[in-house]
Parts: sequence; structure tokens; C-alpha cells
Amino acid sequence: MMKTSSQKQQSIMQSPSTPNKRKKNDMVHVAPDTPALASSPSADEEDNELKESLSPPRTFKAKRLYFGHNSSSCDDTVLETTRKVYGIVNKMTGSIGGNGHGGAIYGELTVGSMQKMIDLMKTHTNFGPKSRFIDVGSGLGKPNLHVTQDPGVEFSYGIEMEHVRWILGMSNLNMVLQHAKKNPDSNIKHRCIFQHGDITEAKYFDPFTHVYMFDIG
Repeated sequence: MMKTSSQKQQSIMQSPSTPNKRKKNDMVHVAPDTPALASSPSADEEDNELKESLSPPRTFKAKRLYFGHNSSSCDDTVLETTRKVYGIVNKMTGSIGGNGHGGAIYGELTVGSMQKMIDLMKTHTNFGPKSRFIDVGSGLGKPNLHVTQDPGVEFSYGIEMEHVRWILGMSNLNMVLQHAKKNPDSNIKHRCIFQHGDITEAKYFDPFTHVYMFDIG
């Protein structure tokens, strides 16, 4: 005996192999005045919330950076006067250096990277206001100008053998001096000396307490 289409549909809906299927018109309607029922979490969502509340807090592995710092411990400790000095230098000579030997781009530290180095020097080498700092290959003078602000060294000395870069460093120092003169309340320090010369001609490092070199191009 041939079944009608309605009888076939009814047999499929009642088949044990498809117990979760419902009839087309068998829908659950929620009254509009019962929003709590409509937004109530499912059993799986409640289980997930319970697991999260019982599980220990997540820990994230800090990314290892240069100079021995971790990404989670590198706080922004750059002083406002230091940022002003870098702003002056960047207006004069740009943020990536330039005019290096044999090329247009030269290795330069960013303000954040130099600050990390200074923080390490404070922690491990007693770097402070009584320190006498020399930068071998001072270039545009950023490290020298940086340490005059933080930690405010006794004096900062830079030596550079590339004549063009020494001139640029002197120009940057001159602009910083002019800004400090016009803005006496800016607290910008400028105990800085730049020399055009070759460090290999030096016989000793007195009276310097901290010798700094950076060379990545």
C-alpha cells in the first residue's frame, strides 16, 4: 500500500534514527513579556562560565627583548625633557639618522631603546648624576643629549670621526642650546661636548666613568 506524503513525513519525524527533528510547525514561542527566558544561557554556557571561574588566572609569557628586558617589564620611563630634545633633533636631522659613511642611512637608537639601556646602566653600573659619560662614535649626539637629561650626568662627551656627522651633532646641540635659552622653564640640560676625532688615538679613558658604543647600520 502506497503511503501518502503526509504519512511519509510523519514516519520520518517519528523514526528512532532522527529523534531530535521536529515538525515544521513545531516551534517554541516565548512571550514578549518574558525576556529572561529568551536570554537565559544554555547548559554549555553555564558549564564554561563555571570552568573559567574555577580555573587559575591565565599567565602570559613575556616576550624577550634586546638589552635583557622583557616586554612586560619595559615601562615608559622617558622624561618629558628627553622627548623635547629628541623632537628638536628629529626636526633638524630626522629620526633615522643619515649622512653616514657610504650610505644615506646610519644606525640610530630610538628614544625608547636608549631609555632601556640607560635604565639598565642605572641598575647595574651605578649610572647617575655624578657619572662622566663618553659616546664613542657619537654621530648626531642623541645618546649624549639623552644622558644629560636622564640621569643628568656630570658631563656628556661625544667623539665622532665622520666630519659630516660631527657637524650635524654640533648643529643639534646648538638647537638644543637655543631652545633652552629661549625657554628657561623647560629644564632642558646641556652639559654636552662634541669632538671631531678618532678614538683609537686615545691612550686612556680618564676621566670617564661610563664608556658607551653603539654600531648597527
